[in-house]
Amino acid sequence: MMANVGIVARGSAVTLSLRNFAAGESVVLSFNNTATPLMVVHASSTGTAVVRLTISDNVAPGLHTIVAVGTTSQHFALVAIRVV
Repeated sequence: MMANVGIVARGSAVTLSLRNFAAGESVVLSFNNTATPLMVVHASSTGTAVVRLTISDNVAPGLHTIVAVGTTSQHFALVAIRVV
């Protein structure tokens, strides 16, 4: 997974590019690997997806991870971002 930025301000958006997931599978995104998902997206027929995610104003400044897990393939990807 890749993010379009490495540093993001609270209240701003980050675009994530996901790849290597199974075709059409659901991909669960979470913040800091918590049990509560941020969202669920569906991979395309080529196993990719592009997601735009807004970082909440409530997120503490610092280093955080966004985790993506495919529900069929169990493919796991993460990206680190610094929230300011």
